[in-house]
Amino acid sequence: MLCKRLLPLTLAATIAVIPLYTQRPVAAKAANAIPGQPDNADVIVSAKPQFDRAGAIIPKSFLGISMEYGISIFTFFSGPRLAITARLINRLGRLQGPPVLRIGGSSEDCAAWHLPALHPRPPGYTISLTSQTAMMLHAAEVQTHSKLILGVNFARSTPAMVKPWIQSAIKHIGASHILAFEIGNEPDSYRFNGLRARSYTLQDYLRQWKAFTTPLNVVLPPRRMLAGPAFCTGWRKYTPEFIKQEHRRLAVVTMHEYPLGVPIKNRRSPRYADIANLLKNSSSTVFAQLIRSSVAAGREYNIPVRFGEINSAYGGGKAGVSNAFAASLWSLDTLFEVASTGSAGVNFHTGPRYGAFWSFHPNAVRVLPLYYGMLMFAQAAPPDSRLIPMRFHSGANINIWMTLDQHQMARIVLINKDLHRNVTVELNLPDSSHATLERMTARSITSQNHITIGGLTFNGSKNGRPKGQQHLAVERAKAGIYTIALEHGSAALLAVQLDH
Repeated sequence: MLCKRLLPLTLAATIAVIPLYTQRPVAAKAANAIPGQPDNADVIVSAKPQFDRAGAIIPKSFLGISMEYGISIFTFFSGPRLAITARLINRLGRLQGPPVLRIGGSSEDCAAWHLPALHPRPPGYTISLTSQTAMMLHAAEVQTHSKLILGVNFARSTPAMVKPWIQSAIKHIGASHILAFEIGNEPDSYRFNGLRARSYTLQDYLRQWKAFTTPLNVVLPPRRMLAGPAFCTGWRKYTPEFIKQEHRRLAVVTMHEYPLGVPIKNRRSPRYADIANLLKNSSSTVFAQLIRSSVAAGREYNIPVRFGEINSAYGGGKAGVSNAFAASLWSLDTLFEVASTGSAGVNFHTGPRYGAFWSFHPNAVRVLPLYYGMLMFAQAAPPDSRLIPMRFHSGANINIWMTLDQHQMARIVLINKDLHRNVTVELNLPDSSHATLERMTARSITSQNHITIGGLTFNGSKNGRPKGQQHLAVERAKAGIYTIALEHGSAALLAVQLDH
């Protein structure tokens, strides 16, 4: 953070045109309304899995969380708050594998080892990294079993200045618990934010990358241990070439994306941060489009590729949008979009207006809406399950995703992102005796609290444990058809044990 997507108009114009076809689950725009049908009329959708077109396998630890150095890690990982944070992370981990924790963002390029000892203090340095920082992250790793991606200061620092932090992290956390060290945050934006000259080119960056990372070999274990390039703007298209050049040292490839932007004030912009734009298909499908070529390049060298940092709107998130129930639906759909490419995963950046969790109060912890989307994905996408494309056509803004595990357990996620129309989905599935259905709902699409999954909520939780009574409805097929009613602005998960 903060990625400003400096080529917005041409890119947005490209991704806004999404063909409505039926070999994969693509949500239809409201503009594709059924002729002659009112905009608020209920819609009936027929859907059928395409088993002969089986898609990507969901990897373990697909889910991830990104946060800043400094106050963020103290907020989440200090004192009794660590137990609450770990409880929320572990709830995801039990279902999907321990989430990857990425520590960095804009703060990594403002950080220095023992900052008070630097005299005079270099301009732009605001974060002090110490052995206590490393030990706090070690405590978090112990309680969550998560692998870490740790950012190092590439924008303002030198190899000699970052070596002490790398050595301290390896000593106190353990090299086996560190997935990689990420070299800089969004270096393709340096030329726009004053960290490099306006004439800074990709070739300049590649030369500096090599000059910066080569001296680090003496303090790194003898394995691939670097992450990058963490591009966020026009250079992302060069990530496959970066992989080709640097694959011998890369443990993981990362990139960033925010589909909307808080600083954008033009309400007609497709990237203006409001709920209608967040729930458009383009705000989810853009992630798959941006990462697909890099995933293919990484596969050639056996290097995982993930979004190291994403969320709804750069600039810290938009109040009333990024922290509304709309973000639950958006995050759920986006996770499946990225998973469909074969990507290693997604790290949602965490802040006061977006993220998996944020504010701690004397008698409660406030879990933000995005966490609910992560949780439903974790329930629906266990490791090693395979995505099965769904054939359907709809004029409503819906999406349908299906996974199938090795035990023939099918999990179908239905997401109604339409702001007005209710949908009835008729699922044509192979023989099965019955299924269970749980719903993710809120009082409205703008709700910031009172969100439930299967009757459970974290609203008002004092310790990170859910409240309420779990409710799983039993659904039975009629002539092989499961009929599921889905209100506008809601989602549901149908779990079906297939007979064959």
